[in-house]
Amino acid sequence: MDTVNTDNPSLFKRFTSDLLSVVTSPASWEQKEWGKFLLLSGGTIILINNDLRIKEEFQNNQTDFGTDLSRLGEKFGNALYILPGFGLAYLLGDEQLKNTVILSIESMTINIILCDTIKSLTHRHRPRDGDPDLWDGPSLYPHNRSFPSGHTSTAFTVAAVFAESYKDHPIVPTLAYTLATITAFNRVYGDHHWASDVFAGAVLGTYVGKQVVKLDQDPHRNAKILPLFTDQSYGVIFQIRF
Repeated sequence: MDTVNTDNPSLFKRFTSDLLSVVTSPASWEQKEWGKFLLLSGGTIILINNDLRIKEEFQNNQTDFGTDLSRLGEKFGNALYILPGFGLAYLLGDEQLKNTVILSIESMTINIILCDTIKSLTHRHRPRDGDPDLWDGPSLYPHNRSFPSGHTSTAFTVAAVFAESYKDHPIVPTLAYTLATITAFNRVYGDHHWASDVFAGAVLGTYVGKQVVKLDQDPHRNAKILPLFTDQSYGVIFQIRF
């Protein structure tokens, strides 16, 4: 059997490396990135101070159209609906779509880890408790995990990966972020989250998705091992995309 030696990392090593890179990325931020962070943090604080008012506006202005739109958004942010679609896309798609699906799943996993960590550190009460200022702080308690919105964060993570992977096709980013925004609408309209939960989830998800795509675009990260079968021999080939 003919083989080619390679240092190509396993999927697990790649995932852990990407997770570490995303978590530690603020250490390499420059003034522009910190400016964006402060601006978005300020936006979150403003929404926190207006969460109750926004909740009341949404709950007092329910319509049939809004309800139908909200139902659509709930599906896009739910992994139970997303993963079967990913499986079908991977089986039927070309190389670009297959890679985008893999990056989306990786981004979703990293995002879930980060999102759940923040939830466990904050333990914010849900809108049904009526008070946006109820934060219990760090604990292992499995309830009161409103901040940030997991559905919204998942939706924007997937949207960011597809938008970055298909940025040469304007319809894809537009459609992806539209669906993610509908998911965000669902979380507030359905009284599942405060508006600030949704905003923070959207920011987190978008950042994670973009970072994972950026890491994938490193030429050294595009190494692949592929099977090779011919009439004379079999083995593997080592492929790098430049």
